[in-house]
Amino acid sequence: MLMRRALSSNWAPRSAKTCGHWFRPCCLVLGVWASLAAPSRAAAQTMNDPSKAAARDHFDRGLRLFNQLDNEGALLEFTRAYELVPHVEVLRNIGLVYAAMHRPVQSVETFDRLLANPAGLDGGSMASIRTEREHQFALVTELDVKANVSNAIVEVDGIDVGRTPLRQPLKIAKGTHVLSVQAAGYVPLRRQLELVGSATTGVDFELLPADAALAHLVIRSRIPGVILTLDGESVGQTPLAASLATVHGAHRLEARRPGYRTVTYPVQLGPGTEGALDINPEVDSQVFASTSGYLTLAISEPDALVFVDGDPRGPYTSPLQLVSGAHLLRIEHPDFFPVERSIAVLERATSHYVVELKPTPQKLERYQAATRRRSTWGWITTTTGGVLTAASGGFLWYNHGVKSDKKAVFDGQVARAVPGGACDPAGIQQATCRTELQIALDNLEQARGRDVFGWVGLGVGGAALGFGLYLLLGNDDPERYAPKPQSDVFAKHRLTTVPWIGPNATGAALLGVF
Repeated sequence: MLMRRALSSNWAPRSAKTCGHWFRPCCLVLGVWASLAAPSRAAAQTMNDPSKAAARDHFDRGLRLFNQLDNEGALLEFTRAYELVPHVEVLRNIGLVYAAMHRPVQSVETFDRLLANPAGLDGGSMASIRTEREHQFALVTELDVKANVSNAIVEVDGIDVGRTPLRQPLKIAKGTHVLSVQAAGYVPLRRQLELVGSATTGVDFELLPADAALAHLVIRSRIPGVILTLDGESVGQTPLAASLATVHGAHRLEARRPGYRTVTYPVQLGPGTEGALDINPEVDSQVFASTSGYLTLAISEPDALVFVDGDPRGPYTSPLQLVSGAHLLRIEHPDFFPVERSIAVLERATSHYVVELKPTPQKLERYQAATRRRSTWGWITTTTGGVLTAASGGFLWYNHGVKSDKKAVFDGQVARAVPGGACDPAGIQQATCRTELQIALDNLEQARGRDVFGWVGLGVGGAALGFGLYLLLGNDDPERYAPKPQSDVFAKHRLTTVPWIGPNATGAALLGVF
């Protein structure tokens, strides 16, 4: 029997243009199928290898996070697993997560690494990887950036990607980007580009000398997705990866995002100085109802504290109404590692996210010790109760026979005490007969009295049996937080892929039999 670990159904895309998750494409499913039978010998050997055991834990965590729509966390866990044990399936999952994060350049590079050394992959898997690689490659274009100044810093969306002159055109995902070029002693230039075609796009920058050292502006914001313009020029959106370099003097920074009030900040920067600005626009109450949606959470631990964009919301008890778009969600719970992830709330809809908290090593040790201790006492109590119940029942059955025998003896003595009988009341043996009758009666009463021990034992045994079953059936799983068998990709296994077709999307699913 096979079991599939796959994305939850609420991940399905909303339309051909937008997906059900802010950073997730509409064509990927990442999952693993595994046998429900006992782990193989190879799997058992895996757990004896510290590196493989740690890699298995990271891989399991990556699967869980991906299925909970946490791409960033899944990528980190898969990367850690691959660093410990370079495995083709882990590398393949890394490529799929890059694709889900709309990072086709890194996805293609990962698939190319996989195809260059495909040991362990069968023909079907190779074909599936090539298909996905080509799909991602179609989302990549090239950008040829040139400038009149050598060693100028080239940034794409605030990320340093190289120095001029570039050795070759930049590979970049199609879409809207903010391109900037800056060099010491020159006025930085920025351009917002819409890259849609497959042909290489050429961009020339003519930097002008600055009359003084550049100033830098650090922008901090708890709210993601705030669009920033500096002096009417787009400079990106929060969170920015780096500070903004600009000429000294007075500037005007505008921050806007649908559902929030647009705010303008005057900025005064001196030559060579660095300023900082906190950008946290307020929700526009006039349009909140029409630009908001609801967030529902399924958190693995009760009474977890919820933070949205840094604002505490207390323990989660009911859906949260938020401005639609990107938000930063943080979940905290004592003895568990905090979870922080980017989420997206759909406008006039309900967005659902699953959050599985990971216990700290101390909490895990206490939890496993408590559950195993309860399990041990449950089995001891159940076994003792079962033995005592069986023994008491046997004793009552045995004593029932003894009582029957004693009753027969007593009835015989009574039958003798009749006129003309051996114990005729008028006879000379009357005293002896009365003694024998009393002895028979005493023996019968003693046998009947011994029943109390059986019934007491039966009651105590039944109570112990019931309490033991309560301990066992009500106990938590000691392996609740342990990696599942399907996460052991480092043992011998067979890896295949199958096409995945949904009502609004298609793609490939990752399958493995272990």
